[in-house]
Amino acid sequence: MDDSDVYPADASDQHLQLVYYGEQLIDVLAVALEEKPNASHQDLVEALNYYNQHDCFMTFES
Repeated sequence: MDDSDVYPADASDQHLQLVYYGEQLIDVLAVALEEKPNASHQDLVEALNYYNQHDCFMTFES
């Protein structure tokens, strides 16, 4: 049995890859916004990139 993800044809045609499952994305954003309620879009992008690279949540300095 092949455990690889199956992508829609449009995604495969454009060589797109899965970066986050919906639940992971929501978790990262929720933690970031809980820690920094006024987080900018850039802060949220940085939190997502950090999670993608380190497999843990980024902490924001107060």
